[in-house]
Amino acid sequence: MIARNLVTTAIEATWPKKEPIIFLGSWCCSFSRKPYWSSLDFEIVKYHWDDRKKLANDYKYLELTYEIFLEKFTNELNKIHSTSYSNRFWRILIGPWLYTCIQILFDRWYMLDKALKNENNIIKYSLGNDLSSLVADDMDSFNHIIETDEWNETLYSLLLKTHFSSKVSVNYVKNDVIKKKSQKKISKKNLLKSKIIKLSNKLSHFFSANKSIFIIAPQMSFIKQILLHIRLKQFPVFWFNEPKRYSFINNSKFRDNIDLLNKPESSNDFEDVLNNYIFKLIPRIYLEGFKSLLQTTKLQGWPNAPESIFTSNSYASDENFKCWAGHQVDLGSKLIIGQHGGNFGMTPMAIHETHQFKISDKWLSWGWSNSKQKKIIPVGNFKSRQSKMKSKTDGDALLVSMTLPKFSYYLYSVPIASQMDDYFTSQLDFAKALPKHIREKLKIRLYPLDRDWNQKERWQSEIESISFDNGKKTLLDSLTQSRIFIGTYNATTYLETFSVNMPSILFWNPNHWELNEEAMNYFNYLIKVKVLHFSPQSAASHLTHIWDDIDNWWFSNDVQEAVINFNNHYSKKNSNIINTIAKHLKYY
Repeated sequence: MIARNLVTTAIEATWPKKEPIIFLGSWCCSFSRKPYWSSLDFEIVKYHWDDRKKLANDYKYLELTYEIFLEKFTNELNKIHSTSYSNRFWRILIGPWLYTCIQILFDRWYMLDKALKNENNIIKYSLGNDLSSLVADDMDSFNHIIETDEWNETLYSLLLKTHFSSKVSVNYVKNDVIKKKSQKKISKKNLLKSKIIKLSNKLSHFFSANKSIFIIAPQMSFIKQILLHIRLKQFPVFWFNEPKRYSFINNSKFRDNIDLLNKPESSNDFEDVLNNYIFKLIPRIYLEGFKSLLQTTKLQGWPNAPESIFTSNSYASDENFKCWAGHQVDLGSKLIIGQHGGNFGMTPMAIHETHQFKISDKWLSWGWSNSKQKKIIPVGNFKSRQSKMKSKTDGDALLVSMTLPKFSYYLYSVPIASQMDDYFTSQLDFAKALPKHIREKLKIRLYPLDRDWNQKERWQSEIESISFDNGKKTLLDSLTQSRIFIGTYNATTYLETFSVNMPSILFWNPNHWELNEEAMNYFNYLIKVKVLHFSPQSAASHLTHIWDDIDNWWFSNDVQEAVINFNNHYSKKNSNIINTIAKHLKYY
């Protein structure tokens, strides 16, 4: 029997020359290389989370697993660093990395297990299995490297070596792909930026008291921020985070001795994987660089023990902010997080949303609430512009696209990994279903981050003379030249168009963009008036029907009532938004 070769990524140096191939997923098969890989003898393993019921069950299990390991990390990191920070401190600091890493390890392990379950004679060509190459400096670098073929290739190779060695023969090939990163020199531009930020923070510190309300990255305009400070009766100040300048101790005794940690008991094979890898993959900033991080947060000039801390963005990957905010929370400050985009409150799965609720004292939404989560306070959309927009009656139909990583990362209700192929196909199906005279007026706004999906090439290969928006203007500026917006995913874009009352048609796959029961009550109104469609053909048919008089449809009583009803819950206008937010930032 001819041995088959397991291929785990798109790195062709790990592919066999002639032998049959098992592609672990369609992420191995880049669109730009289709003429090559389509000629090979191959099969693609069906993605396990194509079964979205399994995804929902796995999501619940991984949430519980995260909580168990967070408690363990809290104990062990306090022991390692001789600190006594609370579980909440460590949740704020390492939570985004920990829940993402757990979910990534589960996905990579499960797909290998699925592919090899009934196999015994498998060969794998590998570039290497250097664990240290998987360790990120901080959350930003972690978010970057987990999307790369190189990082995932190494992780798959390590998992095969430690957990599937009886089923796979691994052959190492010359490594011309993975290169050690060089230390970047600090540019004169960054040095100047750092000096300006230090000066700004010093001035801000001078004009603010320790008990002031600290506001950073609130997802509000400059004018709104000034008005908010004035309403809070404090001098308008603007805090900034300095460029990263952490020092790491290489070959730290902490990382060398990490195997000695008291780890949770394993009840299944995956938890063995977690115990083997999760502690070793912790970013350097939380281990070797932790003392440097603490020192940096003390020197950046931010206040001590402010009454409350308000942000909409800094809680995720801003290490300075997370460390400082976690410490201030332990001292008694209140952490208030503002909504920063769409999708919130709409879906049954969103680990990043749950994380925000757990670390905050209050969570300010754009309009929605949840009887089970008292922290959520509906204040209104503090990002949106208040003015209406006039569409161009003879303009284009602007279709806005997006991308997600080709490997899974943290879980929420979106297309995951290979399911993005279906997402792109649905857009092409929409365009093909349009009559020629409308298709010629279709303009595509590609997502600026391509992530190896070859967005433009996909369109050009299927649709003749397709037109593209140059992406240099903001979405709302581009819409001034359009007669209608075509939304293809559940996120912020259509909330922006709804807020300015721009004619809009939405379509997406409901199996990949799941909605919770409460949200369906509001989306059903959009479905009824044909704003939202669950197939590209339905959306194209409706656009064709209204094309000659879009305004007559959009400004009809039924459509306007449905959109206003939706806005009032998910993107509410509040003419008194500054006063409303100020009221919830105060605790005395």
